[in-house]
Amino acid sequence: MSSRRGFSLVELLVVISILLVLASAVAWGIAGTRGLDRPAAGARLIQAQLLGARDRASQARAPRGVRFVRDSQAPQQLTGLAFLQPAPLLRYGGSSSPFQLEREDLAPADGQADRSEVRQLRGLTAAFDWLALQQAGQLEVPFRIRQPAQTGRWHTVISLDAVPGHPEQTVARVFADLGAGDSGTSPLAVVAVPADSVRATCELDLGSAAATEQPAEALPAGLVIDLLHSLVPESWRIPTARLDLWAQPTGGLTAGQGVAPPLIALVLRDRRDADLSRNPADPTCVGPALGLLIAPQTGRVQTFSLDLTDVIQNDTQAPGPDGRADDLFRHARLSAGGAS
Repeated sequence: MSSRRGFSLVELLVVISILLVLASAVAWGIAGTRGLDRPAAGARLIQAQLLGARDRASQARAPRGVRFVRDSQAPQQLTGLAFLQPAPLLRYGGSSSPFQLEREDLAPADGQADRSEVRQLRGLTAAFDWLALQQAGQLEVPFRIRQPAQTGRWHTVISLDAVPGHPEQTVARVFADLGAGDSGTSPLAVVAVPADSVRATCELDLGSAAATEQPAEALPAGLVIDLLHSLVPESWRIPTARLDLWAQPTGGLTAGQGVAPPLIALVLRDRRDADLSRNPADPTCVGPALGLLIAPQTGRVQTFSLDLTDVIQNDTQAPGPDGRADDLFRHARLSAGGAS
C-alpha cells in the first residue's frame, strides 16, 4: 500500500511567493504600457497628419501644410493639429498691375546700376498691392514669388519698401539674382526688364498667413506637446508665431517659406508635468513622456525614447544629478544620423 505525501507548508509558501512576484511584474508592465498609451496615440495622430499632408502634396503637385495648434492659455503647449490649404497664387504684371525688374542703384544713386545682378521688382501702380497685403496681415516677409509666372523659378522676397515721393510705387528686393535683363539693354542699366516685356509677370505665394485652416484634430485628453523641452526652430518659441510644416511634392517638409530645419524632436507628455515645467528626467513627473522625431529633409516621422540619463550637473558639468536630463535628444540624433 503506497502513501501519498502532500506539499509542505514551506513549499506552498515558496510557490505563493513566486506567483506574487510574477503577478507584480506583470501588473507593473501593464501599468507602464498603459501609461505610454496616450503619448503613443498622440504620436500616431501627428504621424497620420503629416503623412496625409505628404500624400496631398504629391497628388496636387503643390505644397500642403499642417498647423500645430497652441493652447490659448499656455502658448508653449500644443494641443492639436489642423490641415492647411494654401491660398491661390496671385498674378501680377501686364497693364492691370505693372512692374519692372531692376538692378540696384544705391551707392551713389546716379542712374547707373551698382552691379549687374537683377535683385528688385518695382511696382508702378497701387495695383501692385504687396505692401497693402502686408499691412493687412495677409503677407509676411520673407515670401515667395515665381518669375516669370507659371514658367519661372521661385525666388524669396526679403524686403518690401515704399518709395518716398511716389506713394503708388513699391520696391521688393529678392535674395538671389532674377537673371539677365532683356536683350538689347545695357548690363548696367537700372531697368533690366521693362513693364511691357513678356517677362514682367510673376505669381505671389501668400504662404501661411493666408492659408485656410481646416478644423483641428485634438491630441488625446490630458496630453500636450511641450515646446519648452522640445527641439524646434527658434521662431516656434515666439508665443504668437504660427507653427506650420509644409509637405512638398518631393516628400520633404519645410517650416515657413522653403526653409527646412535640420531636425525637429517633439516631447509628448502629461499636461500636469508641462504646466509645472518639469524636466522629463525629474522623478516627480506624474506621467511618462515620449519623443517624436521629424526629419524635414526626408519627411520621415518616428517615435524615439527620451534619454533621461541624469548623472551630471548641466550648469557646471560637475558629477551628480540635477533633475534635468543630460542629453534628452541623444537617441533622436543617433536615429537621424542613421537615416538613409
